Amino acid sequence: MRPRSAHAAASCAAALLALAAWSVPAGPAAAAAAPAGPDYAIAQAGNYPTTPNGYGKFSVSWTSVGTTGITGVTRLTVDLPPGLTTTGALMYSTPYDYTFTESVSPDGRHLDATFNGTRAPGRGDFMKLDVRSGSEVPSGVITATVSNPSDVNPANDVSAYTLGGPGPR
Repeated sequence: MRPRSAHAAASCAAALLALAAWSVPAGPAAAAAAPAGPDYAIAQAGNYPTTPNGYGKFSVSWTSVGTTGITGVTRLTVDLPPGLTTTGALMYSTPYDYTFTESVSPDGRHLDATFNGTRAPGRGDFMKLDVRSGSEVPSGVITATVSNPSDVNPANDVSAYTLGGPGPR
């Protein structure tokens, strides 16, 4: 009986070693970890016009969500669907340790802005846009993007809001 018992013990030890070497796939907790390096995430929220000739205000926010800060020029764009226009954006951030410029296309449907500053992980900023709808009920998608040359994860650099739809994505 002794050899059989030793064999069983060896098999059990081998199974335990194999189990210890087995790795579990990453789950949602691992997916929520901050990306290694600089990374921006963008979002939008607010009161969008839902009636003809209506007014609204919404904000576009960007946050440093990586493990290291982001420096240099960050480009922000907002594209409005037909029937919506803006005259520009107001920047909100304290302390005043950045530069911000913006321009609007002649038709009022595209905003292009640059933000130059350093953002530590967890630090965010936002700009607020006034928008106006035309004579029709506004429909379509509002798209906001953020880009910085050092951003390591472009997957979270676009936010879309469907007017009359499910909301920001």
